[in-house]
Amino acid sequence: MNVLILIRRFDFGGSENHVRELANAISEKGDKVLVVSKRGRQQRLLAPNVRFRFVNLSKWLLPFTLMYLLILAKWYRVEVIHAHQPSAILAGCLLGKFLRIPVVVTIHATTGIDLRLNFTRRMPTRIIYISRYTMERSDWYSSLQPKCRYIPNGISPHNRLEEGDGRCLVYLSRLDRCHGGLLRVLVEEVMPQLKVAFPNIVLDIVGDGCMYKQVVAWAERANVLLGDGAVVVTGFKEQFTVNSNNGFLVIGVGRVALEALSFGIPVLAANGQRLGPCVSCVNYETLNQTNFVDVTAQKPTAESLVKSISEVFGNYRAAVEESWCLRDRVIVDFSFNNMVERIQQEYHEAIKEYSINQ
Repeated sequence: MNVLILIRRFDFGGSENHVRELANAISEKGDKVLVVSKRGRQQRLLAPNVRFRFVNLSKWLLPFTLMYLLILAKWYRVEVIHAHQPSAILAGCLLGKFLRIPVVVTIHATTGIDLRLNFTRRMPTRIIYISRYTMERSDWYSSLQPKCRYIPNGISPHNRLEEGDGRCLVYLSRLDRCHGGLLRVLVEEVMPQLKVAFPNIVLDIVGDGCMYKQVVAWAERANVLLGDGAVVVTGFKEQFTVNSNNGFLVIGVGRVALEALSFGIPVLAANGQRLGPCVSCVNYETLNQTNFVDVTAQKPTAESLVKSISEVFGNYRAAVEESWCLRDRVIVDFSFNNMVERIQQEYHEAIKEYSINQ
């Protein structure tokens, strides 16, 4: 099977990591994979047998890039298109229509964001959601339901970490405007308060993006007040790794939460819009249906963040024990191999269904 994967960005982020690992996995299983995107650091992590081609999939350049995509798809005899992120989904749907081949899309955000147009909702043969809540709460779910599939992110097992002596907050994300507000609050308002109760606490910011320089500037100003090394901007990391000399608390949702839980690291289920609880055995079944976003929670404030973080670090041993209990469940529920097999199955079914309906 020849698969074309389209994604607008290929640098740092949950959807980019998802695409890179999926492309490598399905190529190892014998399928031929072509990834088309902007250039980014994820390129060097692709398996040698995965082909990569640079294309700017901005919607403003779409009339010019579509012809190139048509040539690429015909040259590589593409049988199915898998698109991620809004502009890539639009390009994939147009390309599928011209070539008369099925299109599979993955919703990493919401239906309203990723499938904004009637055309992009109507054209795909399969729509994969990584969040069951997002899928079932979609305004278009009743009409889209026959082609909707819930396939959560997959992760591979990691060695479990022991508790360290220090305390370290980890915020891992794409450093863009969506995350900038929460990062600024963490650096400028939360860390000064946490330093009073936990003098050795460190905030480690992992990621890259258009706001990287701004985040570095915030960190430098904070370190003048709080001491060198209080806020560390690690930047881009090829893999999710941590230094086991510290006791960690990861702030994040989605793929970030999954990766941390697979290490046995406590996770505060929070992003710029929702401040949820620390993931525990009690709330795990609810949160894993929503990609670890607490959809009932309020927007985080400096005060609520300080309170939640202090509660975790104040009784860190209990938080670690909860995470260790969850680790094995997470690895089973979010098996990477299972995710890949299910997506490959959807490719085959999409090809079969599309050929029947033509």
